[in-house]
Amino acid sequence: MGGDAFQNDTVNRGGQAGAETVITLVGVGNRYRRDDAVGLIVSQQLKYKVPPGTRIVELDGDQSDLIELMRSTDVLIVVDAVKSTAPPGTVFRLDAVDDPLPREFMSSSTHSIDTLTAVELARALGALPERLIIYGIVGRDFSFSEGLSEEVRDAIDAAEERIIADIGTLREECSGHKKENRPSR
Repeated sequence: MGGDAFQNDTVNRGGQAGAETVITLVGVGNRYRRDDAVGLIVSQQLKYKVPPGTRIVELDGDQSDLIELMRSTDVLIVVDAVKSTAPPGTVFRLDAVDDPLPREFMSSSTHSIDTLTAVELARALGALPERLIIYGIVGRDFSFSEGLSEEVRDAIDAAEERIIADIGTLREECSGHKKENRPSR
């Protein structure tokens, strides 16, 4: 872990300085394992589409770095490829703060520590952010090569629309919550 572990860490500032709620979008994946790259591709494409103040991070290695990200943000949205019995291209959205992630959802990762393990370790350490949303896009092909399968490529636009809407809603919810809990002056 460390500062250089967060590759391509950028913030869409959009002219807005000092947004109260820190929202981080993390694209997880391996660009050399076909559909496993979908999280990285979604985060790259969303860089200039997300609301101002949203931090974008790409993780293409060990997911233990997610724990450090969870400690440094109010809201964390993770986008990752998953293996599932659902059809390839299916997009799952899970709220991971209240309930553990289903074991079968992320059990077959190409990462040394998968997203499920990182989330559950952070839960045990008391390091979860205020909100943690996981977007899992079911992959078809995780072989060593580049390029997404057609089903996964076709799912990206719908996933991006849902993520952008989520970011707006979560920013409003969290900002309102912070204002309610702010001490009177």
